[in-house]
Amino acid sequence: MPVGVVHRSCAGSGRIPAAKAKARLASVLLWSILAVARLHAVAESVTAVDIGNRSVTIHALGKPSLSTFAFARDSERFFVVSLDNAVLLGRPGVLRFPALPSSTVTAAQFSVDPDVVHVVVQGRFTNAPTVSLRSQGGDRYLVTLALRERPRFKVFLDVGHGGYDPGGTGPDGLPESFVNLSVAKRLAEILRGEGIEVAFDRTEDTYVSLPERVALANRSAADLFLGLYCNASSDPEIHGTTTYYYHSGSHDFARYLENEVSQSLGLANDGVMRDNLYVIRHTTPRMPDVLIEYAYISNRREEHLLATPAFRDRIASSIAQAIIRYFLRGSSPAGPEGAAQITSVETDDGALEIYSLGEPALDSFVFAQNKARFFVVTLRDAVLDGSARTFQLPPPFSAGVTVTQFTLNPDVVHLAIREDYPNSYRIDTQALSGGRFLTTIYPTEN
Repeated sequence: MPVGVVHRSCAGSGRIPAAKAKARLASVLLWSILAVARLHAVAESVTAVDIGNRSVTIHALGKPSLSTFAFARDSERFFVVSLDNAVLLGRPGVLRFPALPSSTVTAAQFSVDPDVVHVVVQGRFTNAPTVSLRSQGGDRYLVTLALRERPRFKVFLDVGHGGYDPGGTGPDGLPESFVNLSVAKRLAEILRGEGIEVAFDRTEDTYVSLPERVALANRSAADLFLGLYCNASSDPEIHGTTTYYYHSGSHDFARYLENEVSQSLGLANDGVMRDNLYVIRHTTPRMPDVLIEYAYISNRREEHLLATPAFRDRIASSIAQAIIRYFLRGSSPAGPEGAAQITSVETDDGALEIYSLGEPALDSFVFAQNKARFFVVTLRDAVLDGSARTFQLPPPFSAGVTVTQFTLNPDVVHLAIREDYPNSYRIDTQALSGGRFLTTIYPTEN
């Protein structure tokens, strides 16, 4: 493990007394010996983390010292393999299971002194993975995590309009509510064939209010909210496909869905828009929430297309393929563009300053591992700009700080403060110019 040496220049001149020079040399030699001893005391190096369809393999040089723990937040479960006295070689990373939707594996250097690597499996599964350790000969070891079940993926379909609210009506009288329900039923059939759970806010030609739709969605514990609608305009010439989102974490899937559907249908790509629509504004930001308007029912040509069962099947099929490719097969980009970017973490007079583009959602918790105590600040809907880093808080507080990308989708950055004795903390956030924010963490003695 590399050990950095900080050289400081001293102002002034004059000789150093021999006794003081010898004492200083002895101190430097002792520091060097301890540093080398610490370097060789590292029990293992984590050289790689591989992911299979339902397994994770950790490659290590040296026999790992393992411990595991699990915790849950909302409907997400986190299973953590902690490798004590270990160093992660290379940058931290976030991986996706090819065959398991909405589940990720994050490998990161959780702390330095003590040296701890965390491999975190995040998903919605009931049983914790099984963990096994085997030797590969010499100093090489493999740690394998096997998932014992397929984590579920659930889509909530908001089927637009219905009952006494037909929505838009085409020039020849086609009601939007009929089109949306037809597409939703076919889409649900395709998704269920792929093992995806589906919930609706309506399955018949009935009226459901907007607050009822949101309440049903938020209670559903779904992984994706998808609104199904047609567009309409007073200008009969306007045509094409448009996709809407509200929460920043939904932007990337909205863009992906818009491209996939408009291209498959052969309609104009009218783009992705952030809009203050009720159902996407009020659904929980913990799941992507998008609303697609596949075509203009007010356009005579597109109304005729929407009236044919074959075209409605194409709509359902293209939406299903976008969901499957994005969430199940890893076609999604790493981290949404709309997430807050953590640009730097600095220290100032014993406090921590976190600079970001965009405002992250903050949370915190405390836990102990072995004899170390950690205060962890969670920055949700946030992406770390650059690699993880570890540094020391200056006196009077003796604490090491590690900043890592804990998970992607959901995008969570962890700032872990390793304490030698318990402190309490105050966290303040202030807006700066140009969409920048400063979050300050003040440690205070109890």
